[in-house]
Amino acid sequence: MMFDAQGSPMRLLPWVGDSGTPCYLSTDDPGGRMSRLADEVETDLLDSAQYVLTEARALLAETGVGTRELRFTGVRLAESLQDALRIAESRGYRLAPAHPLSPAPEPAPAPSSPHWPKSASRSAPDARPPQGR
Repeated sequence: MMFDAQGSPMRLLPWVGDSGTPCYLSTDDPGGRMSRLADEVETDLLDSAQYVLTEARALLAETGVGTRELRFTGVRLAESLQDALRIAESRGYRLAPAHPLSPAPEPAPAPSSPHWPKSASRSAPDARPPQGR
């Protein structure tokens, strides 16, 4: 994630610059003109990706498809995937955490651990893999 001079997060835009570098938007107004434009471009790119996927599935279901058709389809699928991943990354950055991260629970002790209850070993015979198979 990129931050502006004030330390505010910048939005990753769904397009790249002339040299292929990512473009970012520094704004605190998600309803502003550039934010709305970026939202519209994201929607168009995802709609296009859905169309490419539908057409690719139809093409791949055919027999006797030529190399040129397959190559073209592969290129378009790769472009669509790249767009979708950029959009997912941008949207992921903009999600506010629902709750603070809590530490992961400790794993349960292994059956050979001295802390493993003996009654659990006897009451769950299916817990061990079958022998001799």
